[in-house]
Amino acid sequence: MRDSAWRAPRTTFLGGLLLLGCHTGPVPTAFPAVDRTAAAALADLAGEIVNQAMRADARLEAGDSLYAPGALIVADGERRNGLPRFAGIRPGGQVSIASSRVDITHSMAWVYAEYRWVATEGNQAGEGRATVVLVPALSRPGWWIVHVHSSSMR
Repeated sequence: MRDSAWRAPRTTFLGGLLLLGCHTGPVPTAFPAVDRTAAAALADLAGEIVNQAMRADARLEAGDSLYAPGALIVADGERRNGLPRFAGIRPGGQVSIASSRVDITHSMAWVYAEYRWVATEGNQAGEGRATVVLVPALSRPGWWIVHVHSSSMR
């Protein structure tokens, strides 16, 4: 008797959850649907922000305006709070992106970049790969970096 008393409310609850899952209302988006030209411009902007962030790292500049408050930075498997934020980049050099790919959705940009750092003096160089997630900035037009995960090539 105890099992049958719980069966009806549980079935009603599960049926309600199923109906909620079938909701087909509009999905909220940060950007309205855009044509290919506008999407390419958004991708270029996202890629440029990542480029600026890497160059700021090589100069040991914070570049905080590029990052969302509380952005999560992971370099070579460890959380990084200080500079440089990207793995394989050290001060006193120049960084360049060797190749990159940018994927844009309605609410975020995903940038994958392979980069190289070269010392301005001495015979040092480094390579790295990074995945950077950007979202629309709240306080200004454009993107904010919310997550960086980078690894240096060993």
